[in-house]
Amino acid sequence: MLQHHRPRALVALAYLLFLINLPHAVADAQCYAVNGQKSSGTPCNAAATGQSGSHAACCDESKQEACLATGVCFATQRSDNNTFWAEGCTDPTGLDPACPQYCGTASPNIYVTAGTPIQPTYTVMSCGGSAWCCCFDSFGKSCNKTDCCAQKNFTLARGLGAVVRQFTAVPTADNASTTTGAASSPTGRYDGNGGGGRFNFDRSQRLVTVIVAGVLGALLLAALVALGFSYSRARHLRRQVDRLQQQEKEALLIASSSLPPSSAVPSPLSTRVRSLRINTQGLAGHGGAPHPSAMQDETVSPMSHEQLHHLQQQQQQQHQQQQHLQQQQYSAGGIRRSSSSSVHQPPPPFTQQTQPYQSQHQPYVQQQLNGFSFTTTPRTPTWNHTGSFRHNSVDNNMTGGALGPQHGHSSVHGNAPNTAELASPMPVTELPAEKYTY
Repeated sequence: MLQHHRPRALVALAYLLFLINLPHAVADAQCYAVNGQKSSGTPCNAAATGQSGSHAACCDESKQEACLATGVCFATQRSDNNTFWAEGCTDPTGLDPACPQYCGTASPNIYVTAGTPIQPTYTVMSCGGSAWCCCFDSFGKSCNKTDCCAQKNFTLARGLGAVVRQFTAVPTADNASTTTGAASSPTGRYDGNGGGGRFNFDRSQRLVTVIVAGVLGALLLAALVALGFSYSRARHLRRQVDRLQQQEKEALLIASSSLPPSSAVPSPLSTRVRSLRINTQGLAGHGGAPHPSAMQDETVSPMSHEQLHHLQQQQQQQHQQQQHLQQQQYSAGGIRRSSSSSVHQPPPPFTQQTQPYQSQHQPYVQQQLNGFSFTTTPRTPTWNHTGSFRHNSVDNNMTGGALGPQHGHSSVHGNAPNTAELASPMPVTELPAEKYTY
């Protein structure tokens, strides 16, 4: 895991160092001296590009100078009167507002001796009191203070301004003091009273800046490391989930391939089919109803979905065939009864005795079923108390093996009793209902 995070940590650290050193990594804008020549100065504003609207004054970084708000440089390592300098800016014309406001190219206070061209740098020299002059000086060797202060002196209305950038570490009190004792404000602003002066840096402000920069850098580094760790952790968890899912799929595949056939092990979806067997031998003794002991519960082997579906189709086909056969039997005028589970035995032959009746009545012939042959037996019709005629007979269209009349009743077109009113051509004499009852 450490090796996995090491590249990201190195990338984050490199990115942080790049952000910290970004001002130095970006090429500084070109600095130009007061006379317009290129110089080796450093822009006081690191963000300046040297384009129109983005210029800055320039100071000498190698001499540990500090940049003031008026574009003037403060030579912290000098202890003579030549403490403040105008060294140019990123604008070669020197006309941009960011260029030195005193002793610059556009300044009318530059003291130039006869036959001497404009110099690259000028010192802002104190003439005593609030008077200043701009004098060419190469560390005090070529500047004539008497002539400069007598001819080109000027007064500072707002001072030399505050420090906007320091190129080196905070100097000590020994090398920051001057022999002239130039006055300065506690906040680092120079009021211009006196030729030199002690420059008081705002150490607390610089310390706060360093602390804030360090804290921000540490937070940025921590955020980058946390981001890299969370991303790596998410990828690791995702790989673990994928691995577990793959293992589960492989386990299911192995389990399914090692299962025995469905005929050896009952499937959870198999159905246990039960069938009933009816003992037809006990029908005659129980009036046609099966005895409970004649019903046996038999459990067959489990069946698969395909076998159950095939069995259901066969049952539906058999049911349709039975319905079609019944329709044909009804259309032919007869009734056929069949049973796939039981066989009905015909009852013993039934004989109807002829009863005496008056001479006006005619004998009524009833067909008697005896096995598979038909015989005719005369029968005397009887009357019930309602006066309707009732008889027992067997349909001539019944086939062998069908049920005959049971208990003195015939079955015609289903189970409806055959009752009919006596009609012609047989003449019937109405008899009293109280005398003849069935």
